[in-house]
Amino acid sequence: MNPRVAAAWSFAALTVALSTDNPIYRGIVLLAALNVLVAFRRDETRLKPLLLALAIAATTSLLVTALFSHTGTHVLLRIPSGVPGAGGDITLEAIVFGVTTGLGVAAALAAAATLSIVVAPHELVGALPRALARSGAAVGTALNLIPGMARSATEIRDAQRMRGWRPRRVSDWPDIAVPIVLTSIESSLTLA
Repeated sequence: MNPRVAAAWSFAALTVALSTDNPIYRGIVLLAALNVLVAFRRDETRLKPLLLALAIAATTSLLVTALFSHTGTHVLLRIPSGVPGAGGDITLEAIVFGVTTGLGVAAALAAAATLSIVVAPHELVGALPRALARSGAAVGTALNLIPGMARSATEIRDAQRMRGWRPRRVSDWPDIAVPIVLTSIESSLTLA
């Protein structure tokens, strides 16, 4: 897919997803974004982590809204007022608003993901006008950072396991987290 077309499509989809509260429009944007991702993704990219992130973001939005928004008239459940922040009524209206908000978050994330999954970062940077070369380098670095961290995590975790490293406690994770962050930052800067 042409990088300029992907950027224009992503911008248009983000505009629709973020400018309306209508769940039908947000659902259409989410389905269209998923269709574009499936049809035009690069061969080396996987959609499973993205789909998991979309589900987590939408579920978190639903739970936060349902637990902390105590507005509405149709009470489904009462949480004791002794529970800080979440204590009070959980209403049908709050859950519906949480679903709508979660759908908007998922649609916006899926629309933005088309740039990093469909188009390679160096193609996107190359499609920018010369006047935006520095901005393009920053965008390319940012777009490559998370996928670079995922690749680094897999490589470093495998290397550590071959050396006999087994994480037993949370305090063991810095042994693998520091090399992951440093390697992904280096690869992003090399790309820029």
